[in-house]
Amino acid sequence: MQFSSFAGNKDVVGWLAELLRSGRLPHALILEGPEGSGRRTLASIVAAGAVCSGIGERPCGRCLDCQKVQKGAHPDIFMVSGEGPRSFHIDVIRRIRNDAYVLPNEARRKVYILANAEAMTEQAQNALLKIFEEPPAHVVFILTCRDRYQLLPTIVSRAVTFALFAPDFEEAVRAVREREPKAREEEIRRAVEIAGGYVGVALKLLEKGGLSAAFELAGKVAKACLAGTELELLMLTANLPRDKELFRSMLNVLALIFRDVMAAKAGSRVMVSGLGDLGFELSQKMTVAHAAAALEVAGETGRALDSNANAALLCTRFCAALRRAVGK
Repeated sequence: MQFSSFAGNKDVVGWLAELLRSGRLPHALILEGPEGSGRRTLASIVAAGAVCSGIGERPCGRCLDCQKVQKGAHPDIFMVSGEGPRSFHIDVIRRIRNDAYVLPNEARRKVYILANAEAMTEQAQNALLKIFEEPPAHVVFILTCRDRYQLLPTIVSRAVTFALFAPDFEEAVRAVREREPKAREEEIRRAVEIAGGYVGVALKLLEKGGLSAAFELAGKVAKACLAGTELELLMLTANLPRDKELFRSMLNVLALIFRDVMAAKAGSRVMVSGLGDLGFELSQKMTVAHAAAALEVAGETGRALDSNANAALLCTRFCAALRRAVGK
C-alpha cells in the first residue's frame, strides 16, 4: 500500500511523504482521528515507508522490504493495540522498550505502531515517556488515537501530531467502491453518508448486513422513544455498549430520521433517511422542537462515543435524554 491509495487528508499525506523522502521522519508520530478515519491504515503506510529500501517515493511498493510489509511479515515492524479503556498495560511497554535498543533485523529502522494508544494506562504512558526522551536513532514510534488529549501532555509534547478528517464525499465513495467492487452503488453511497464520510466505518457497514442492521435498529429506536415507558427503548439498545460501530451508525441514521420529521413538519415530501413514510408517521406525534431536541441528543451522544466515553453509561444516558427530548 502506498500514499496514493489513501483517501482524503492530502495535506497530511503530503507532509508525511515529504518527511520520508527527506529522511526527516521524527522518532514519534501521533495520528489522531475518529474511528474509521484511516489512522491504522496510514500508520501502516508510514511504517512501510520507514523500512522501504527502494529509490524515490517511499514506500515504493516494489522493494523486498515493501513486499514483506504487504505480506505482514516484516521483522522490523511491530504492532500492538489496546482494545478498551486501560487495557494497554505497562508490561507491554516495558517489553517494547527493551526490544527497541536491539538493532533492526533487516531494515534501517524499527517501527512500533501503538494502535488505540488512548487505552494505555498512565503507568504505561510514563514507561513509554522514558524512551521518548532519549530514543535510539533507529526507532520510530507511531501512535494512533481518537484524541491527543487522552494522552499525557508529556507524551504529546515529544511527538508530532497529525489530525485526520473525513475525506470529500465523492472521494470516500471511490475509496469504498475500490475495496467493495461487488457492492451496489446505492448501498455504497448510503453507507458513506451514514458513516459521515469515514471510509473505515462505511466498509464495516457494508460487511455482514451492518447497513441494514443500523437502519432497522434506528427505525425501531425512533418509534420506541415515543412509547408509554422507557422499557422498550432500553431493551432495544441493551447490546449497543458491546457494538460501538452499530451504536455509532444507528445514531447517524437516527439523525436522518429526525431531520425527516422536521422536513415533514415543514411540508416537504422529500425524506433523506430512506425509511419510507417513517418521517411522516413520526411527524404526527412530534413537534419541530421535539425533533430538533432529539436530533441534538443523537449528535451529542455520537460525539461522546467518539471521545471514548463509557459506552454502557452513555447508552443509559442516551435513552433518558432521548425520552426527555420528545416530551416523555
